[in-house]
Amino acid sequence: MTPSDPADKDVLARVATATNLREGAEGVATFLRAVKREGPAALNQIARAARLPVPVASALRRELETEGLLTRRGGVGLSEAGGRFVAETLGLGDALAPHCEACGGTGLAGPDARLVDRLSALLANAPKVDVTLDQAPCTAATALRRALLMLETGALEGRRILVLGDDDSVSLALCLVAEAAGLPPLPAPITVLEVDADWAAYLEAAAGEIGADLRVIRHDLREPLPADLRQAFDVIETDPPYTLEGARLFLARAAQALVPDTGTLGFLSFGAQAPAWQARLLAAVAEAGFAVTGLYPGFNRYQGAGLLGSTGQMLTLAGTGAADRPAGEDQTEAETSTPDAEARYAGPLYTFDVNPRARRYRCAGCGVVHSLGEDGVPATIEALKAGGCPACGATLFKRQSGDRG
Repeated sequence: MTPSDPADKDVLARVATATNLREGAEGVATFLRAVKREGPAALNQIARAARLPVPVASALRRELETEGLLTRRGGVGLSEAGGRFVAETLGLGDALAPHCEACGGTGLAGPDARLVDRLSALLANAPKVDVTLDQAPCTAATALRRALLMLETGALEGRRILVLGDDDSVSLALCLVAEAAGLPPLPAPITVLEVDADWAAYLEAAAGEIGADLRVIRHDLREPLPADLRQAFDVIETDPPYTLEGARLFLARAAQALVPDTGTLGFLSFGAQAPAWQARLLAAVAEAGFAVTGLYPGFNRYQGAGLLGSTGQMLTLAGTGAADRPAGEDQTEAETSTPDAEARYAGPLYTFDVNPRARRYRCAGCGVVHSLGEDGVPATIEALKAGGCPACGATLFKRQSGDRG
């Protein structure tokens, strides 16, 4: 195909439509800016810079190559026509990016290499990830960065801390940082609520290995909090399922666990989202009784997690002492109904519950489309690949167009 004319401004909208990009033409422009700044580079690196899921970035790359704006020489990079397009249409120059490579814009020094090594050694014994629970562990360095951020903001020393779900091993990172900082014993053991029995056992064993005072409780947050955990903590940390429903439930349980005073603190990690979705996330934060005091894009790095672009944001929160539940005609029933503190939550929670489209894969061998977890098909793509296509035995599959978890 003939390369797009640099003056053809419709190319952004055309590519957005072809890829079903919910960020629209501006999302395509953001992707091109990332290629201009980072490229030529690996697709994962471009996806992180653009804060897009890897499958979405891959679709954009394919369409932009068709338009003649990208090339794969040495990685994802701009073609000659693409260079003219970003200069003449997007107005991009060659000025240095005002971004601190050392701290990633957080103002925090990176974790000590010895701490990273210690935590990495513990993570080597972590159990297998269960993607049906939206498990996507962060890197050892990220877990320690979270702990350092909590130390820097006064959320570690002398605090009663609750971690809601911990496939990221943040509780272990907190213990290592507290030890390295020479802190006196905390007023109570760091408490972890974890639904996965294997992860709970791993955290307990790892804590014993480093001599940490850690309390791990096997608990499904769809169930009400145990009575002794309500209004018992000063600080919460959570990286909930990457659905709005998951964020709302975990934040609601977190609010129930905190003492009902101002001065309580929260740390919420979540995948980067489109602006409209982000607005709803922030509304859910306010609804749960928190105010956002800081937002760090790209703070978190994950092991794999292609759907997240292997990166995610960190939000620091402050308890307001009261819940503000905004309601609007555009909100769904799930968004306007606060989880009952005394009742089991029975609604959708994980990505596989909320977005069934993310479960459809077409076999590259015979073309049959399989829905994960239905009609005898395994619940995860990893299990489907391991067992092969039920129809022909092939092990290569392609996520269906428009499916974005």
